[in-house]
Order: sequence, then C-alpha cells, then structure tokens
Amino acid sequence: ESLTQTKRIGPIQVTLSIPKQVQAAFDVKLDEAANLRPDIDVVGPRTAIDQLDPRDVRAFVDVLAADTDKPGALIRRSVQFVLPPGFTLSETSPKQEVTFTLSARAADLTGEK
Repeated sequence: ESLTQTKRIGPIQVTLSIPKQVQAAFDVKLDEAANLRPDIDVVGPRTAIDQLDPRDVRAFVDVLAADTDKPGALIRRSVQFVLPPGFTLSETSPKQEVTFTLSARAADLTGEK
C-alpha cells in the first residue's frame, strides 16, 4: 500500500507578484478568462493529506520588470505553487496559466503619489 495519496484541493487563491517599480508605472490587466481560484491535485503523505487546507498553499504569478518592454502585449505565465513540506503538485494537476497585459499608467500631473 502506498504511503502517499493524491487529492484535489481548492480553490487556491492566486496572487500577482508585481515588482514595486512595475506597480508604480503600470496597471496589470488580467484576461477575463483568468482563473485565480483553481483547484489543484496534490500528492502528499496519506496520513496528512486530509488535513491540508487550501489556505496552506501559496500560488502566484510573477510579473517581471522585463514585461514592461512590451506594454499592451498579451503575456502568458504559469502559476507557481508553493506547497507545505512533504507535499508536491501532482503531474496530473491541470496546468494553470494566467494571461495579462500591462498598460502604462497616465502620468500624474498633480505631483501627488
């Protein structure tokens, strides 16, 4: 009998990881089809997998400073999952991707931040 088990958990809240300099100058617009609360398949110890709470899993999409070279372009990026020790993302878990565009913020002429 296997000591590990696969279980689908969710929804997992996906957040955007945006560098401050990007946040200051650009708005990130997510594709309307973006699923920011996916379910995922997790492999873990049979004795612990039922206690795994979706809130124990961090999920994020990196917005990179290099993305600012392509304002308006569609950028597709995989969701990164950070699981508690002993747990891994199953190979059977559907691939999660988020598509977004960056648009330059209008310059604030009032000088206020």
